[in-house]
Amino acid sequence: MPVDDRPVPDRLLGAAVEVLRARGVSGATQRSVTEAAGVGRGLRNHNFRWSALRAAAWAAFKDGAAAACIDPVADPRRARGR
Repeated sequence: MPVDDRPVPDRLLGAAVEVLRARGVSGATQRSVTEAAGVGRGLRNHNFRWSALRAAAWAAFKDGAAAACIDPVADPRRARGR
């Protein structure tokens, strides 16, 4: 398994976004996020309050979804200038 050498806050946020995308809001639990990030709950507590991490992940998820909506590849009408 490759070592993830990103800073812990980046790993936690990335994992939270991926878990949110894969499991939805109700499936994004503290345990599922820390396991996906490869860290213990103590490191999550040290870097984020759970509510702050969920809010940041949700914002990142929504920003990514919005970008996909205006991407010319995702919306061919934009590529033609309509």
